[in-house]
Amino acid sequence: MLFRNLKILKKSSVYMVFFSSYILILIVALSSGFAYYSQITAKITKQTENTKQLLLTELRTSVESSTKYIEELCNEFTFNTKLVQFAKGLPSVTLHEAMQELTLRQKPSDLLFDYFLYIKNTDEIITPNIRMKADKFFDVMYSFEASEYEKFRDQLKGNHFQNYLPIIKVNQYDKNPVDILPLLQTFPVGTKQKPLGQVIIFINAEELFSMVEQFHVATESDIYIYNENNVCILSSSDAPLLPEELVTDKSVGNNTKDSIVFRQLSDTLGWKFIISTPKDLFYSENYDFLLRMIGVTVVYLIIGIVIVSFLAEYSFKPIREIRKYIDKHTKVDGIVKNEFEVIKTTLKEQITNGRELSGLLESQKPIVKREVLGKLLRGMVTDYNSLKERFVPLGITFTTNQFYTVALEVSEGCDFFRIENTENDQSMILAKFILENVGLDLFQEKFNYYYLDMGQNTAVLLLNPLKEEELEVVEEIVYQKVFELNQFLKKYYSLYIYTGISKQHHTLKGIQLCFDEARKALEQHKLYGGFEPYCFSELENLEADYYYPSEMEYQLLRYIKTGESDKAKQLLQSILDINARKKKISTGAARGLLFEISISLKKLFDGAMISSGKESSNLLDLDNYMKAPNLQVAFQDFCSLIDWYQKERAEVPVSNKTKRLVDSIAECIEQNIGENWLDLNGLSSEFGVTPQYISNIFKKYKDENIKDYISKLRLAKAKELLRDTELPIKEIANQLGYVGEIGVIRLFKKYEGITPGDYRNQVHAGS
Repeated sequence: MLFRNLKILKKSSVYMVFFSSYILILIVALSSGFAYYSQITAKITKQTENTKQLLLTELRTSVESSTKYIEELCNEFTFNTKLVQFAKGLPSVTLHEAMQELTLRQKPSDLLFDYFLYIKNTDEIITPNIRMKADKFFDVMYSFEASEYEKFRDQLKGNHFQNYLPIIKVNQYDKNPVDILPLLQTFPVGTKQKPLGQVIIFINAEELFSMVEQFHVATESDIYIYNENNVCILSSSDAPLLPEELVTDKSVGNNTKDSIVFRQLSDTLGWKFIISTPKDLFYSENYDFLLRMIGVTVVYLIIGIVIVSFLAEYSFKPIREIRKYIDKHTKVDGIVKNEFEVIKTTLKEQITNGRELSGLLESQKPIVKREVLGKLLRGMVTDYNSLKERFVPLGITFTTNQFYTVALEVSEGCDFFRIENTENDQSMILAKFILENVGLDLFQEKFNYYYLDMGQNTAVLLLNPLKEEELEVVEEIVYQKVFELNQFLKKYYSLYIYTGISKQHHTLKGIQLCFDEARKALEQHKLYGGFEPYCFSELENLEADYYYPSEMEYQLLRYIKTGESDKAKQLLQSILDINARKKKISTGAARGLLFEISISLKKLFDGAMISSGKESSNLLDLDNYMKAPNLQVAFQDFCSLIDWYQKERAEVPVSNKTKRLVDSIAECIEQNIGENWLDLNGLSSEFGVTPQYISNIFKKYKDENIKDYISKLRLAKAKELLRDTELPIKEIANQLGYVGEIGVIRLFKKYEGITPGDYRNQVHAGS
């Protein structure tokens, strides 16, 4: 069979295509095994690397958790008030009390070797049991080698913050030498004075070495721990020295010629944890697997060639029969080399003519569809009886006699048009494209959905339920889908749209009424704003008269004139809420309301500009409120103008009356500096003006924030009480109007940089 196929191969290029294709597929399939081998190798390597990283993380976590108690113990000594007072030489704390403080803090720990206190002024070492000169202590209790002791003695003179020194050997009571890891902490912390001494903690380095050695055995790798100065603190047994570039490199991993290195940095200790693994451990098992794969591939290749020859003959048989049929019934122009060319040429000639005609018709279908639906919405159709039949070729299908329309208008002021870096026309095209496709996804499950672009920023949805439903059910579904459309566009595209929903109509002729109702509901949504769509059925109860009595107008203008902007804005919001929510005024009534408010504000603002020597200008665009009234937009415009008016007033020089008010406020503060009500709100109630007004005039006249003014007066009073009395901090806080002593502490920290207790000690020490 194979020899017969080879003869066919010489006569037919199609057979050659089949045969070579199957061979190529076979080779690709077999070669994928080698790609799979590479993936396995990479995966094994990656898993091994992750395992090393996890073990290194476990070692780092274990060391950090073991040293956490050491650092907590160090902090307890550093911030111990009695130990600080004893180091200062104050008589209030005796030696016995200091030793007792050291004894009470001790807890059992395998890592803790010993701890003591170094007093710089007296050059003494204090432990829970003894008090001894430093030189004698390190000669009798813990003896160093001469060179190591000199280095250690120099470290006691510096400033340290939980500084771990390199491991040193010491002889405790002339016994066998032990390895210790010294930890130094200068105390007190954060003071501007010279340090009083050092907290010294000896850590059992042999315990750390035991932990490192356990991980060395588990990973068959070399383990290193370096301090923040890149000095090796610990390493596993027989570990060679690491090159300097591997220690100082800040990356997580770094492969060398013979090993793979991983490193981690401890955020709490500042130490570097490094693990170095020989590469041979990663790849030793992969070579045998590769040899087995090559043998299997050769066997399968031989079997595959036999199967391919059979498949090629089987695939070529129908092609040969088609060629015979074409030669019998069709004449092909030109010389054709193989069967594929014969089939392709014949089909191309037969299809080309029909495709050109159908393509021309198909390209015009969207245009025709839009024109027909547009005429249906506007009521420009003359023959409604045959309309459904004429709609079928255009892909327009109405399965029920229930119709709705939804009028849509894209707000050009939404965030979508600020995010898109395109021309406004292009952004609007994109916005409508999004609107059409999101609407299709939402409505196609329940409705026949048709989208019509009405030009500019408007569009219409024509909805026809797929099955007959009760009126309340369908209306609820339409409302919910439109609401979801609004929310989705706002959340994911920052696109805000106004929507109006018509009532349900049951004939094709009634669609023009749907269109008119939806547009009227849309106008109402533009008036009130919000994210909930408006239905035409809700417009029947709208009132044609608005609420804006002369008393409210007078009160609004009075608030603005007296500088009470917040009250003016609240009153303005209340006026709009009454008309929008309680009365539910119509669009025409809203135009009248906004016109009346605009005229009221215009008179006030024009007068302010004339009194300041400026020409009046058109601050309000009344035409815009008449064309497209929107209560939310109008409210924002009115608030901006109120803020402008207050700014114009602030530029007028301070009058004598205002100066007297500022002086009265300052005098009131000085007389009531110890009262807890003394703040902006309390002063507002006392003088009958707004807190914002007090803040503005005080800052302008005194050139100082009123809060800082009160704080500095309280600070001066606190200093006086700390200097002249022995009252506790809590009592002083009460006299200054604070609830607790934390208020006085924060006051001193902010302005003096020290605590009240430190200030009192400084005063007493100076006297």
